[in-house]
Amino acid sequence: MPIPMRILSLGLSLGITLAAAQAAAQGRYEAWPSDDRRLGDLLDEVQGVVDEGRSARAAHPAFLGDLQEIIDRYRVPPRTVMLSDDFEDGELRADPAWQSRSGDFRVERGELRSTLQPRRSRQAPREEESAGDQGDPALRLLVGILGGIAQNQQPSEPAPEPESDATARRAVITSAATIENRFTLEFQLRSEGRSGETRMAVMQGESIESGYHLIYRAGAGDGASLQLIKYLRGRGYLVAEAGIGRNLDDGVPHLLRWSRDADGAMVVAVDDREWLTARDTSYRGRFTGMAIINDGGNFSYDDLEIYGLY
Repeated sequence: MPIPMRILSLGLSLGITLAAAQAAAQGRYEAWPSDDRRLGDLLDEVQGVVDEGRSARAAHPAFLGDLQEIIDRYRVPPRTVMLSDDFEDGELRADPAWQSRSGDFRVERGELRSTLQPRRSRQAPREEESAGDQGDPALRLLVGILGGIAQNQQPSEPAPEPESDATARRAVITSAATIENRFTLEFQLRSEGRSGETRMAVMQGESIESGYHLIYRAGAGDGASLQLIKYLRGRGYLVAEAGIGRNLDDGVPHLLRWSRDADGAMVVAVDDREWLTARDTSYRGRFTGMAIINDGGNFSYDDLEIYGLY
């Protein structure tokens, strides 16, 4: 087939592929059977014909230039997957293996779920109650005497029970993985509570108090809904925070994407809209694993992937 006809034929195939993929992404049609690899193969083939056309001068340079611009626009860089889990296998022991550190994580209907109620703290006395004893010295003396008698007669409080999954302050699950310093973390988050927070962390070493933590705070709205924290020698420092203008606590999945480049620039997007940007170079080496943390709330996680584009 002559080169111009091959270019036209491949260009038509490329146009149909891109249009169908875009329509599928917009939900107008059923899922397009192509994937990134098939599109990449087609782009490679069109690139070969364009290069041949330039060498043979078999097509107008302006036409070849326009076609080259389309190829460059849609070419996807090679993706190196470092950690991936869609939780469809219903278990957490392999491919990849997750380790439960504390609290409750489980797989239900193809999602990783964690429900954790914060333990109630004792309320401090109100100011008017604590100040009321100070008025009458005789009353204050009587209260002190009765309190001492009661303390001598009552047995000491028993030691607190070990924290169970239902009363634990935090639920933590980790997975070992080699994560390059330049990475993208994508996951679906579903929040069904109005309070609490969840964290996605990339760690160096075994401690979860290392590396970087991306925090979502349920119910924060215009407040600090998203936070990036770095841990140095076990102590957390705020890198950046942002309010996303709306809560994600509507019970439907939302796509979160956290990217970090080779210069330490980080971007966090929610449903493909960027909300938070920061730059930090405290960590320059590889990370050795990730953690999913529930600090009290009702959260579900799905379609988790950490990858690099090179």
